[in-house]
Amino acid sequence: MPKDFLKTKETKSFLKALSNRKKILIDDLVQVRAGAPETGGGTWMHEDVAIEFARWLSPDFAIWTNDRIKELLREGVATVSDDDDTIANAMAILQRRLEEKDRRLQEKEQRLQLASTTIEQQGQRIVEQRNEIATLTPMADYTREVLQSTSTFTLTQMAKDLGLRSVMVLTEFCRNNRILYRQSGQWMPTAQYSGRGFFETRTAKYVKSDNTIGTSLSTVVTEKGRLFLRKFMEQKTRQAAAQEGGVA
Repeated sequence: MPKDFLKTKETKSFLKALSNRKKILIDDLVQVRAGAPETGGGTWMHEDVAIEFARWLSPDFAIWTNDRIKELLREGVATVSDDDDTIANAMAILQRRLEEKDRRLQEKEQRLQLASTTIEQQGQRIVEQRNEIATLTPMADYTREVLQSTSTFTLTQMAKDLGLRSVMVLTEFCRNNRILYRQSGQWMPTAQYSGRGFFETRTAKYVKSDNTIGTSLSTVVTEKGRLFLRKFMEQKTRQAAAQEGGVA
């Protein structure tokens, strides 16, 4: 099976690109050793090649990885489950990224101050650094805002808090009751519930493939909205039970 994968045109192009990016010889990315596995024989792959091989083997795995990439672009983080430990780990990763961005910003500010003493010689460089800082600052501010906020919940977290099977159950309930509607792939509050403090919109910046900055929006639930949704769902549940009792 690996030999069929390694013969494809797509795999050869992938190995060439990975070799150029990682500065690793193609022969070191994939090693085929003769003999039985217990004596050291078999096909050995770099981790990136192994993932590509798994995608080639399983369309389901390829679709799953695509979903995680899209989730990362939309939410700024991707998780493999809604488990609290997994979410906490993802937030810890974001925290480290924030600290790294802050460190980089501080270093650039220090270099900017030093450059200002020789403004005539370094004027152009200062302009470039300021532009770079202006690009990094909104990203760091957004990450800090999300990490430090303790009163908002993603729709996935809200579904779990309400004891629902998945976020799709929550969004379908909100759509049917005209609380949320979907537009351009984004859930937004309807006019009736907009501006009442139940929901907020978060904006995330990310780097596109052409190195330009893109933005993505996500709707989060406030603490007030959390209480509203819980009471609203309880009310609907009681009404449904009453109707069933009346029919019986």
